[in-house]
Amino acid sequence: MKILDDTYYGGLICHVNYNKEPPFKLFMKMVNNPSCRISKISYSSLKGFILKLDIDRPSNLDNLDEIAPFLGLNIEKTEYNVPVFTLVIKLVVLSRTETNMTKYISLDEKQFNKQTDIYSDFEKEAKTQSEIYKNTINKGDPVCPSLVAIAKITDKTVSLEFLKLLKKKCGSITESENMISYIIKELENNSSYQLGVIVMESATEYKTVDAFFKGISKESQYNILCKLIFMIIRLVNETGYIHCDLHLNNAMVKYNDDSKIVMRLIDFGRVVYIYEKKLKELIIQNLTTKLWYIIYAEKNYNKSKGFGDFSRVEKYVHALEDIDGTLVEITNQLIDYAKFPNTINSDCYRLIQNYDPSKEDLLPFDEELKKKMVKDLNYELTKLDHAINSKNIRKTKKCEQIMHFIDYCNNKIPELKEICKRRPGCKIDNDPDIRILETKLKMYEVKLQEEDCENLFANRNEPERVIVGEPEVAVNRNIDEAQGNIAEIPQKETRRERRKREGNLLKLKEEQEKLEKLKEEQYQEKLRQKEKEKRPWYRLWGGNQKKNKTLNKKKKRSKVKSEKRY
Repeated sequence: MKILDDTYYGGLICHVNYNKEPPFKLFMKMVNNPSCRISKISYSSLKGFILKLDIDRPSNLDNLDEIAPFLGLNIEKTEYNVPVFTLVIKLVVLSRTETNMTKYISLDEKQFNKQTDIYSDFEKEAKTQSEIYKNTINKGDPVCPSLVAIAKITDKTVSLEFLKLLKKKCGSITESENMISYIIKELENNSSYQLGVIVMESATEYKTVDAFFKGISKESQYNILCKLIFMIIRLVNETGYIHCDLHLNNAMVKYNDDSKIVMRLIDFGRVVYIYEKKLKELIIQNLTTKLWYIIYAEKNYNKSKGFGDFSRVEKYVHALEDIDGTLVEITNQLIDYAKFPNTINSDCYRLIQNYDPSKEDLLPFDEELKKKMVKDLNYELTKLDHAINSKNIRKTKKCEQIMHFIDYCNNKIPELKEICKRRPGCKIDNDPDIRILETKLKMYEVKLQEEDCENLFANRNEPERVIVGEPEVAVNRNIDEAQGNIAEIPQKETRRERRKREGNLLKLKEEQEKLEKLKEEQYQEKLRQKEKEKRPWYRLWGGNQKKNKTLNKKKKRSKVKSEKRY
């Protein structure tokens, strides 16, 4: 067993009698307590199972240090003198590479995908959580719980004995027992798997946000969501980390004695540091959409209307320092996406999750995203072409449409170039899709100058009038009077003239169809004759017979001529 005691910054301390004991050994002492109970917190994470350890408070306080060897901060945050009877346990299956395990099936028959964690990532998670706790404890309200102990159990027999001990504390037919049985089965079926254990501080009153929402009012739900947004913003602003596996089971909440909300985020196995590889702009633009999608759209709380009033969120934001405007941008985007949940883009979360800091590129190249953008741009250019060539749109409206499509394409093509840059060995100048799109756009811009739409677009608020006889044509009064075009406007066509013109068109159309039909018949007859001549019986019999007839005719003619001579 490898115990990593120097990787965490704790919010708990050991009792004076156990100062020299390692924290994991004291944790095992709590597990072996007869009153110890293990219950479920969350199993929906991709790589972990989160449990809670509870010990009954003794009536006799004489030997309290043997039952509760850890001490936590008091309410005033001044001294470590509060005995701890509750801890959070995270169990992870470790391997050398990320591999898919069998699907976890809960007691209510829901299926969840599960993966193993890499050894280095497991240790990195502990260091990250301790760093986040250290950077946010200064204000007396840390974002995450502190670490108590972390261990990597390399011996398979020891890990199985440890899991069986936890299983005994679960009780029969419980979700926690089902979770531990699943881990035991995975370790037994694969010899290379190992067990990772992270122990964190907790409190008895804490529940997951998902469980806390049951039975409370909409107003209380709204306040909890505001607090969750506040914790996300604090995490970004004070530590530079983004939680990439955030859902309602990875946030724990309770009410303190003053009826204020206290919240802690857990499960930091998937995080991104925004200042590494200059990811700041990417996070602000993309990941905030997914963060709000998780905490807002996942539960469909009044999804169509939204909550409307977000002034309390802004009050939370003003309590923090914002050096370079990052916090304001993130908050504004969270509120915008909350007001308009249908505009949420879920693809950005998949891109961020695939981010690997060890690689040179910020994000992997996504071929499907590129194809989708090229398809959208081609569609917009088709609509632009229709607007340019259409004669049934008045000129000012036509120019507005053209300018709109050109601005859209000018904004989207640079985004497409940024996506193509992620492809290894890519040269933007040689990409055929981008070259075709840019060529089309330049062609339409030239057409725009020829139509002189820019001047009309600038003066689009000037008065317009519709000419009698052409109801869809609008001409500027000043231009008409200057050019003298008003007198040359054709009169409206009468009903008799229109019927006569339509009748003539029908006759011409019928004659044209007859000619085409005749040509087609002649052409088909020629084809049939050619096919007939290619047949062998025609050449042997029909062709010779034809030749014999012509020869007989010639002979008769020659006989008649000779008889006439004599």
